[in-house]
Amino acid sequence: MNTKRWIAVGAFCGLLFIQILSSFVTSSDTFAGFEGANWSTEVYRRGIRGNIAILEINGAIMESDSTSFLSTETYRHKEFLEQLEHVFKNDSINGVVLKVNSPGGGVFESDEIHRKIVSLKEENDKPFVVYMGKLAASGGYYVSAPADKIYADRNTITGSIGVIIGNLNFKELMDNIGIEENSIVSGKNKNILSPYQHMSDEQRQIIQSMVDEIHEQFLDVVSQGRNIEKSKLRSIADGRIYSASQAKDVGLIDEIGTLDDAIDEVASRAELSNPNVLKYKHDSLGFLSSFLGDFKGTIFSRRSIGLSELEKQVLDTEYSLPMYLWKQ
Repeated sequence: MNTKRWIAVGAFCGLLFIQILSSFVTSSDTFAGFEGANWSTEVYRRGIRGNIAILEINGAIMESDSTSFLSTETYRHKEFLEQLEHVFKNDSINGVVLKVNSPGGGVFESDEIHRKIVSLKEENDKPFVVYMGKLAASGGYYVSAPADKIYADRNTITGSIGVIIGNLNFKELMDNIGIEENSIVSGKNKNILSPYQHMSDEQRQIIQSMVDEIHEQFLDVVSQGRNIEKSKLRSIADGRIYSASQAKDVGLIDEIGTLDDAIDEVASRAELSNPNVLKYKHDSLGFLSSFLGDFKGTIFSRRSIGLSELEKQVLDTEYSLPMYLWKQ
């Protein structure tokens, strides 16, 4: 390795030592018995009686197979589902606040969270309130719909009730530079959504029928969770985003407030005057995350140059899966 890389390794080791030391110093704020394999808790607000849990969905709601300690992802699907089950089934937890800051994500993952919440609420009688942060759109709204009450910050962007399937097409570009794609397929629609051919009218209808079906599922979830008739919901669920005040006017949220307002709502519903509030968090390297991202790319990648967003979309097969996702 060259000098710059040795410097990066040395800086990494030093910061890692500081972080490990810091974790021992702050361990007194962690409640014993509330840790999972990859997550733990910290005290958000210390009280006298009872416990309220704060869970977080921060980032795109997507499955991740990454188990590397160098991973800098902010949302981990499997761990979140574990946390969700823990807080509902643990008798020491009296209520739950879900803080959502997400543009949405995969249809599968969003629906898996929603079904888990609905099932756990039926099995365990605990208050469940959502607080929306900066962004709670599409799948971020989908997972919020079954809450007993939804709070949003006054600057929250929410809504985007809809489905998207992405598709890039390079057919004309390939024709211009003399590249021809040849695939042997078993049927005329086997390579549907291929970036190397124009989509036929039949293929467009096939994809549109899927999108419409999944959109109906989204409408059902919101209708049931928010007690809004589907006939009324259709006029506001055309994919548009809403400000917090607009969302309240159309019934997508209940109140504009703060995270503490959402906590107080759960405490009131649980009949607790001054509960402990525990924030569930991933066991990670904390403030090292941004550094680790650079370190990972510099030391371990074949090239230091990262993929552009366009290249990621071309190479990522999930780009063409149906998404509850707000895309700017």
